[in-house]
Amino acid sequence: MVRFKNRWLLVEFISILNDKSTVPAPHTPSSFDAKQVYAALRQSIISNFGDTGWGAVGGSMTGK
Repeated sequence: MVRFKNRWLLVEFISILNDKSTVPAPHTPSSFDAKQVYAALRQSIISNFGDTGWGAVGGSMTGK
């Protein structure tokens, strides 16, 4: 019997520096949410690996 293996991807989002100063842009929690990250990741997987790639990973992806 084959066991399903979970793979984890840990990501940290870092603020982009403003052009005029070296101070990072203020953290705005409403700038993006899990839906937007999920949609961007989905689009990236589809563009790089096609529908077959998305079918392989899409069902097991969750955002926390």
